[in-house]
Amino acid sequence: MILRDPFRPLLAACAAAAAVAPDIKVLEGRVVSGDQFVSPAEQKERILATFGDLCCEMEGCTIAQAAYLNGVPLVVVRANSDKPCAEGQVVDYNTFEKKAACDCARIAARMVKL
Repeated sequence: MILRDPFRPLLAACAAAAAVAPDIKVLEGRVVSGDQFVSPAEQKERILATFGDLCCEMEGCTIAQAAYLNGVPLVVVRANSDKPCAEGQVVDYNTFEKKAACDCARIAARMVKL
């Protein structure tokens, strides 16, 4: 009997994202969830030291929990807008939003084709 890894197609689809959005990072690992924006670098470092995560988000946790409880493989594709920045460094949200929307649309279209 050959056991099939249910995550392999999902991970392959994520890796294919690099072909349509080469300037973004595709990472595999732990994502933590919380109820607040993570902004100060100290807050980011504390969360990283505690959980060893790649990022913190607020929306995917409930979907991930439901998938886990039902034995359904899940992959989360994230575009993080609230990255902790160096002091004085500002990320313009409107610029980020337009680019992230285009990147996510291209990635989703590519994932559906696979």
